[in-house]
Amino acid sequence: VKIVFKTPVRFSVPSLRRRCPKFSLFPEPERVFPNILRHWNRFFEPRFSVDGVVEFVRDFVFVSDYRLRPVVVEMTHGRKVVGSVGYVMYRFLDRSNLDVLLALLRYGELFNVGTGRSMGLGVNLVKIVD
Repeated sequence: VKIVFKTPVRFSVPSLRRRCPKFSLFPEPERVFPNILRHWNRFFEPRFSVDGVVEFVRDFVFVSDYRLRPVVVEMTHGRKVVGSVGYVMYRFLDRSNLDVLLALLRYGELFNVGTGRSMGLGVNLVKIVD
């Protein structure tokens, strides 16, 4: 699966002692799928276990190729946002949940992925490649 990020994508990194936000610019499967699933769970039924998806993705989905570059986008009021544009390819070692994971990626196409999705960040296109 190839995901092309048309606008900058970034993911919030949890921290116990964070004074300013910290972001990851690399769309690892362990960040992408839970991010989409959390959005789904907020608005739709049935709700799914984020922990279960994270465990499956950690064990069976990996990055097989990527070409990303960091970009800075100026938002309103002079605020600057850093994210990555380009593509990442995922390979699935276990295809038992492939339909669910592809459905999540298609959902992510509709609502964007990462932080700042409502500002137009994380716009993506999913392509099925062999």
